[in-house]
Amino acid sequence: MRSKIQVPPEKRELDSSFEQGFGIDFMVSGSTTGSKNIVMGYTLMPPGSRNQAHVHNNVEVIWYLLSGHNTHLSGSEETNDFKSTDCDPGTFGYVGKGEIHVGINRSDTDFGEVIFCYAGVNEKDNAGTVWVDPPSVVVDHLAQRGITLDSLDMEAKS
Repeated sequence: MRSKIQVPPEKRELDSSFEQGFGIDFMVSGSTTGSKNIVMGYTLMPPGSRNQAHVHNNVEVIWYLLSGHNTHLSGSEETNDFKSTDCDPGTFGYVGKGEIHVGINRSDTDFGEVIFCYAGVNEKDNAGTVWVDPPSVVVDHLAQRGITLDSLDMEAKS
């Protein structure tokens, strides 16, 4: 396999269907680069956004906060050891297999940007992602801030 360079940020094509309310570009995978064991991508968190609590049962996840001021909630239902961590640019995070986690953009005016990696699979569909919260939690969180999904302007940042 040869090295491959992905598209520059200004040409990202964000997928808003994988995590409602967020824009994600799965830039490295088996289908994009021929990767055998990793998926790597970029997440754009609109102002005031929160994603659904979820787990990835087949992968470990690492992430790096490029910009924004986010809160990361994580833990296990088995051990009931949930924690909340406020994160600022430069923060690295690790999420173990099967660990519930949530990302919340603490700012109602600024976007957050995260680079992430799923270790152990080469396509997002193999990560074993299970959504714990219903999609309505995303809409409800935004509504408390006077924001709607339709008003999120993902193109303004991408």
